[in-house]
Amino acid sequence: MNQRLKPVLLAIEDDHDFRKGMEIVLERLGFRFVGVDRFEDFYECIEKFKPDLYLVDLQLGAQSGFDVIHELRHRRGLKEPILVVSGVRGTEAVAHAIELGASDFLLKPLDRTFLSAKLSRFIETDLILEHKPKFHELPRGSAGGKVEFDVKISEIDELGIRFRTSSLVPKGTVMKLRSAVLAEAGMPDGEALVAVVSSDLDPTAKVYTTYAEFDGVDVEILQRVRSWLAT
Repeated sequence: MNQRLKPVLLAIEDDHDFRKGMEIVLERLGFRFVGVDRFEDFYECIEKFKPDLYLVDLQLGAQSGFDVIHELRHRRGLKEPILVVSGVRGTEAVAHAIELGASDFLLKPLDRTFLSAKLSRFIETDLILEHKPKFHELPRGSAGGKVEFDVKISEIDELGIRFRTSSLVPKGTVMKLRSAVLAEAGMPDGEALVAVVSSDLDPTAKVYTTYAEFDGVDVEILQRVRSWLAT
C-alpha cells in the first residue's frame, strides 16, 4: 500500500512501551501511526499530518486527555473520530470523555481483534477486515428473524452453561442453545433458553468464552440437571 494512501492515526500516549506496541499493531492493520508523548508535538502533528483518527490517553501528565478532547472538538472544531484509551475500568471517566466529544473508548491492554473491531466503525483497511470478529445483524423493531451459529459447550452447572464461540454475544442476550449434551442433562429436545451474563475474549485462541444462565427453566428440569451432574 502506498504510504500516502494509508489512513493516518495520531496518538498521544506517555507510556513509551505501550506507544511502541500500538505502533506495531496499528501499522500491521494498515495505518500510518504517529505517536507522541508531548502536547506541543501532538498539536504540531495535527497541522503536519492532517490525521484521519486520533487516540488520546486519558491518564496524561500536566494536561489531561479531557483537555485534549476539548481542544480538538470545541476550540479547533475537528470532526475526525477520537478514541480515548484508559487503563481504568470505570464508567465515569469514559462517560465524561464521550460528553466532551470522544467517539469511542478502548481499555488497556489493547487486543488486536477488539481494536480492529473498534477502528472499523470509523475507517476500514484491507488488513482490518482480516482481523474483524464475526458479528450477526439482528432483526430490528418488531421484525421476526433467526440467527444461528456454532458454539462449543465447555461446562454445565446448576445455574447455567459456559460455551466458546467465534461470535461475540452481548451481555443480556437471550438465546436458545441446542445440544446432545443438553438432552443427556434432561433438557426437553436438547434445548435450553439462556441469558448471557458475560462474554470474554481469549486473544490467543481468538474465541469468546461466554457464560449464560438458564432462563425460564422450571424446577423439575433443574432437578434433572442436578441429578445428571451428580452422576
